[in-house]
Amino acid sequence: MTTPISHTREFLEERFGEAINAREQGVLPHLAECGGFGPPDLCWIRKAAVVGTGDDDADADPQGCYHFVLGLEVSSEACIAAYFANLVANVETPRSLIALVARIARGRGARRRIQGGIYCCYDAFSRSDVRCELTVPGGSQSYVINRDGQREDDVSQEVWRGAWVSAVIRALRADPTVLVDIYCLRRFDPLPTPAVEANFLAFARDLYLQGGVAMLTTKNTIMLDEDEGDAMGATIARYFILEQRNVVAVGFFSQLLTSVPFTVVNIATPLLVMGNASGAVGLLSAAFRSAKAGPQSASVLAAAVGAMLAVALAESGDLPASCGAAQEAAAAAGVDGDAPCASLAWMTLADVYSRNGSHALALATLNNMPLYFLETEQGQDGTFPISTHSFLLERTCSEPGGATVDPDTEAESRLREEANVSGHERLENLTASVMFPPKGRPWQATSIGERLRARTYETLVEIVDTLGWDVFLELRAEVFIMRAELDGDGGDVHGETEPDVHVQAECDARLTGIDTGTQTTHPETRVDSDDDDDSLAGSDEETGANRGGASAGIHSEPARTRHVDSEPKGASEDAHERRDAAAHVVHGELPANKQLCNVWLDEVIDALYEDLSEYMEWRLTDFEHHLHREQGGGRSEDGSDRDEDEDADGAGAARRGYDDDALARAPKMSQVDWLRRGQLCERLGRVEDAERAYRVCVHEDANYTAWTSLARIYVGFGWTEEALNSLHYAIEVLEAPRGKHGKVPRVVQHMLRAIVAKVGLQAVREVQLKDCRKDFHPAINTLLHDIVRWKVLGWDR
Repeated sequence: MTTPISHTREFLEERFGEAINAREQGVLPHLAECGGFGPPDLCWIRKAAVVGTGDDDADADPQGCYHFVLGLEVSSEACIAAYFANLVANVETPRSLIALVARIARGRGARRRIQGGIYCCYDAFSRSDVRCELTVPGGSQSYVINRDGQREDDVSQEVWRGAWVSAVIRALRADPTVLVDIYCLRRFDPLPTPAVEANFLAFARDLYLQGGVAMLTTKNTIMLDEDEGDAMGATIARYFILEQRNVVAVGFFSQLLTSVPFTVVNIATPLLVMGNASGAVGLLSAAFRSAKAGPQSASVLAAAVGAMLAVALAESGDLPASCGAAQEAAAAAGVDGDAPCASLAWMTLADVYSRNGSHALALATLNNMPLYFLETEQGQDGTFPISTHSFLLERTCSEPGGATVDPDTEAESRLREEANVSGHERLENLTASVMFPPKGRPWQATSIGERLRARTYETLVEIVDTLGWDVFLELRAEVFIMRAELDGDGGDVHGETEPDVHVQAECDARLTGIDTGTQTTHPETRVDSDDDDDSLAGSDEETGANRGGASAGIHSEPARTRHVDSEPKGASEDAHERRDAAAHVVHGELPANKQLCNVWLDEVIDALYEDLSEYMEWRLTDFEHHLHREQGGGRSEDGSDRDEDEDADGAGAARRGYDDDALARAPKMSQVDWLRRGQLCERLGRVEDAERAYRVCVHEDANYTAWTSLARIYVGFGWTEEALNSLHYAIEVLEAPRGKHGKVPRVVQHMLRAIVAKVGLQAVREVQLKDCRKDFHPAINTLLHDIVRWKVLGWDR
């Protein structure tokens, strides 16, 4: 065993030096060939037994320990030496003989001291490993292991700067869903002060101007894979957008526009977030003309800029021009494009067609999208880069006193714990809940395929909302070859009728007002805890006929459009026919012949069918419950409403059964079921229903996932008091097991900044002063002071 270091968990080596050897033999050669931002920093420490403590021979041997680091400033050798000195000063020492005997009795072995160590930081720009070797007592020596595996003793200032910029980018892109499995990890705020941030931006600008950024890729890192061609720029832009400091992002990238054309995308994105669509359109239009006039090699740039221009034009309300830009972007990407932005250009074209009401063209566009993204499997781009040496994450760990709590990984652990609770089987096994990442995790590592499937699902939801499910199935049969047509049995190509929701006939007749479309939520109207019949069943003015048949119930199961093959349709279809079909779609025409539907698109449609079926069953059960109350079944003996007696938000309905047979068939709802119902409603765009489900969930018991989801919804509504309350309870739930530690997950910080940006700091302060019945969590007040220090959007109003 080893002497622990306060606040720092360490892995204990089984073979001395195995961590350094694994990095040299597996990680660095792979990164030198493929590129990428690299793994977290590795801090390897050599410990030796203290002389005179009666150690045996085994204890006298050196002990190798290591831990990983993210966010530490590594701009010079002095920064690393300071970190190492802090580790040496925090080695735990027994303060008495009794403490030493107790330590040995606990199996920790004799006391050891730090003899030295090696700190390794990967420079993604030179594809080399910068190292600082330290000895105690003694000094430090820095050197580089270059991309050829050779040692170079001269570490230039450019390499130090590249190493630090790489370290900051790794920390900004870090995905808590991956980091939670790296037990011995220390994380630091990579940009703790405005002065440090200014230095970082200066170094990053120099790297752009020197052309070093062009060497970067994002394959096989622990971070997000980017849709854009400039992964580093997208990371910086996302950081400022989430921090609600879009003006800084625009200023930084504007300095690079003449030298790095791709940065126009990273300027337009924060402009759109700020609502400056006209400014984004002007900037992107000029860049798009330039990219189209450039060489063939600029097609990737043209596809990315054209897709962004289409989005900006749509935001400004010019849908015809948006459609034209999207068509040109898809044409530039080509049907065989192998860059992520090629698939994105086609996805944007499908979105624009859908918004213009050309739903058949939207389906055909999705079906002819370049198949590059299908080759990117789930989680491939988020793999820890030493996966071939996964034993490094499985070694025994030291447990020091006062180990540092990382709020992001702690929050992720809580999210996993709440998501893994067993509940209603059908809700738990919905395909979409597995296929698509949950909302509210902007830093979660997802592949391009996952993101495009999620966007496809959203587009299909919009189409079904407009047309209704049955009309959607008819449209689908017009665009694609159906299974019945392939089999030649003359069957119904629109889908078999299989009622999935069992209700009494008279209730079914009264439920014709229930729609499956996206709700339009009005911020000025609060969602009351006991919804009235109209909010559940729809009014007479909004019937199924008026909504294109969406209310007909999800009785028509989607028929298979093709036999389920083992490979995508595009892999076996003649390339010429596929290009011809794509050319028709780009020009706003349906392909001359009906096509087979790709398997991936069928899977997304099936996932939507499952979600709509489950949602409708819930709405029907709710309607039954209201009928039951209208008939007096919901009244207690004294005439009071039993729902209101038990709770104010419908949780009583979740806990007890009903007398009538139809309601008795419905399973009782547990807390996790309400949580999953909320996530289901969010996927379908039913924000009001999602809010209601989450409220019932937190009424049942404390739930971090539900509180953060409520906060996200309330921020979108602009409801300041409700948002602050939700964030307050989310922090309290997270701190309950450990006690207050003053650290808040990034997602909570971002939501607080978002509400300040939306309503202004003064409105938030007024809510704090008004609600004198309770004190908000002190971390909220600290974050509000940080908002002023960083001059976040809304801080001055």
